[in-house]
Amino acid sequence: MIAEDIVLCQDDKEAMDRLAQLHINHAIRLFRQNKGPTPAPSHHPSRPSFDDNSIFFSSTIEPGPQDHRAAKRAALERDAYNCMVTDLHDDTMYGRLTPAERNDRGWDRFPIAKIFCHIFPPSTNWDLNLNEPNHSKTSTVAEHVWNLIYAFGDIQVIDELNGDNIHRLSNGLTLAIFLHVKFDHLDLWFEEVPNGPPNMYLVRSIQPVLAAPTTPITFTSTSPSLDLPDPRYLKLHAATWINMIAT
Repeated sequence: MIAEDIVLCQDDKEAMDRLAQLHINHAIRLFRQNKGPTPAPSHHPSRPSFDDNSIFFSSTIEPGPQDHRAAKRAALERDAYNCMVTDLHDDTMYGRLTPAERNDRGWDRFPIAKIFCHIFPPSTNWDLNLNEPNHSKTSTVAEHVWNLIYAFGDIQVIDELNGDNIHRLSNGLTLAIFLHVKFDHLDLWFEEVPNGPPNMYLVRSIQPVLAAPTTPITFTSTSPSLDLPDPRYLKLHAATWINMIAT
């Protein structure tokens, strides 16, 4: 689709500029945006925060989480309570473990706050239902975004990411809080290792990243029921950065 659009411009500079602006306005802004901080948990005024943490960590792990909080809980379990890039440990879980338990886990690095970082932000879908009567299917910003996502990554937004599916584990990473910001602003991305094993990536960034490895990393899950990030989603995120530079 993208190549066809370029051909249709027929070397018309103004048409090419408009096409580039379309990608900037929709595909790039889809990823490079302030998605906001992790939603804060609600606290009863008479209940201490460690109580809320106890509820959080004792809650059932949901392989198909339906909200941000459940997604973070499941992703932390999937990623062994470590940042997927730096292996820095989750600070809350670190504080819940005894020194002996930390030693059993091989935890010898710094603890730090973790974020469930969506690859596609929740605003990708706006809880869409194209089967609703009188639903406009044309001339919408969303339609441009869906078409570009499908053209770049063969990803069906409505089927894969609509509504609560935006919180699926394949659409998220456990990242240290400082990496969350970089990922959201396209300052950090992942490139699949050519001809490498599944889920092996090179960590790329515009500027050096604290504690980030220079050798390939491999994403692993603690359970087959807890999905790893979808390589197509990460590939499109990386391709958007390349497209941003090109335009």
